[in-house]
Amino acid sequence: DVFHDFTEGLRRTISGAATEYFHRLVGEDSQRALQQVVVDGRYSLEVRDKFDQDFLANISAGQRQLVSIAFILALAEAAGGTAEGPLPMPLFMDTPFGRLDFGHRRSLLLTLPDECSQWVLLVTGTEFTRSEARILRNGSRWSRAYRLEATDDGSTEIRQFTPDDIFPVLNEGGAAK
Repeated sequence: DVFHDFTEGLRRTISGAATEYFHRLVGEDSQRALQQVVVDGRYSLEVRDKFDQDFLANISAGQRQLVSIAFILALAEAAGGTAEGPLPMPLFMDTPFGRLDFGHRRSLLLTLPDECSQWVLLVTGTEFTRSEARILRNGSRWSRAYRLEATDDGSTEIRQFTPDDIFPVLNEGGAAK
């Protein structure tokens, strides 16, 4: 009984936190349509619509990605025991914006730097443009950028940039120079 009560309470806590994070990451239309993220009894994720029906199969790939990020943040919050301030852990994300429209990208760039003590992005030139860089720079939590560059001898050189210095190597349209 103790184990059941503990796990049930933890699932409810994680579901509640994941729902809050998800609603912070999506637009108003999605907030109205998708009411709740639920960790079910089998520890699978469900997304409930406004009619309390499972709607996960019907959401976009970008919305699924945001559900996953919300769940990760909720797990980290539950493990850290705090909802105050940045979580004491780095968050590494490889191609985080690949399936997201600009609105969702913007939402992540405005939200995640304040939710993690360190956010490490591994991005391509097509998903991280001057538009995304401006948003991240304006949040004043961005300290460094690195760019991997192929050399003539077949090796890779790592170049470090400040947030202001990275702009000349980024295109507005999405492709790196």
